[in-house]
Amino acid sequence: MFPKPKKDNFPVVKDFIGVKNGFPKIPAGHRDNSEFMHTASGLSEKNLERMRKTKKNGGNRLDWSNTDLQLDTYKKRDKNSFQDTYGRMFWEKPAPTITTKFHSISNGRFGHPEEDRALSLREGATLQTFPKDYVFKTKSIGAIARMIGNAVPPLYAKQIAETIIKNHG
Repeated sequence: MFPKPKKDNFPVVKDFIGVKNGFPKIPAGHRDNSEFMHTASGLSEKNLERMRKTKKNGGNRLDWSNTDLQLDTYKKRDKNSFQDTYGRMFWEKPAPTITTKFHSISNGRFGHPEEDRALSLREGATLQTFPKDYVFKTKSIGAIARMIGNAVPPLYAKQIAETIIKNHG
């Protein structure tokens, strides 16, 4: 038995991240040494240029497909393939599934909706429903991203537990 949705209007990206939710604007490569971990992976100059040319709020690699920024692997493919790669999230849509590589723009639609960077570690954790004060006990960006991406979202785990208790308790 799966938990039933509690409402019809599902949470969207703007409900979790952004300045109004306690996430100051940061550049790609920013390191936050506090336990908040608002740390973003660095970008090469070429990838930074790709992000600058990707439309805010949901743009994707097609925004720069006819330029020298296009990756060779996509030049001969159907233009509709892999559109989430190098894509930005939409403010008004649910976040894509947070994977172990959410901190990289080349691994899915993990670009910040308006800032020229990938999601920070804390933004990914927040979208995954970890509390903002949850502390990850490792220093490696990759290791933290793997923990977050491999986790069952805490609020979903809670709903599953409540459903089990209700039906089998």
